Amino acid sequence: MAVLHDAAAAWIAALPDRDRAALPRRLRRAGLAALIFAVPAADAAPWARAGIACYATRTPAHRAAWALREAALELAPAATLPGVLVRVFGLGVFIAGAAGAGKSRLALELVARGHALVADDAVELRSPACGVLLGRAPGLLRGLLAVRGAGVLDLRRLFGRRAPAEQRVDLLVRLGRPAPVQPGAGPRARVHGVVLPVLSLPRRLGHNPALMIEAACRDRWLQLHGHDTGARFARRQERQLRP
Repeated sequence: MAVLHDAAAAWIAALPDRDRAALPRRLRRAGLAALIFAVPAADAAPWARAGIACYATRTPAHRAAWALREAALELAPAATLPGVLVRVFGLGVFIAGAAGAGKSRLALELVARGHALVADDAVELRSPACGVLLGRAPGLLRGLLAVRGAGVLDLRRLFGRRAPAEQRVDLLVRLGRPAPVQPGAGPRARVHGVVLPVLSLPRRLGHNPALMIEAACRDRWLQLHGHDTGARFARRQERQLRP
């Protein structure tokens, strides 16, 4: 489902006649099942002929889109998993591991380095769209972090930072055990139906897991912007080995 607003309607109107006529069928084949018209003068007939359900609203487009998003979140399959969710450089890092592995202590170190806690101990996960996983804290635990030896900490009072209400999950960190490696790709794992890249951090004296997570998040940003260091290194090796 999508919301048709003024800017989209103007863009469609500026298309050549052939492209404009073909657009509803193309979007239907791409999976668009319903369209909400926030533009009163828009013609719904071509969309209806393409098999797309059409609805009209007098609500401003941005409010209609927000209401649609909230409805999708409420209807999305949900699960609560043990772990910690931290926002690092804008990416959501889900930290998993056995009891006593040091998840909350690692989250505290990341918060002290300037990052933000989203959820500790229990993470509510929802998957409202294909390939997207959202996490948040149960209301009772929001903004609180329980660390062995230190008790329950109020991070807002300690660090002056408000916990984000919700965060997309982009990376899974496993403490204490290696991740399975798939041929031709880096480690991956499925969390609540969504496949995530995995960083394994075994217990090792002297290593800094917070620094490793920061480096992994920076590298993930490079990948999202088209810079795959592993692939570039493989091509460099291949050129070096050519006779």
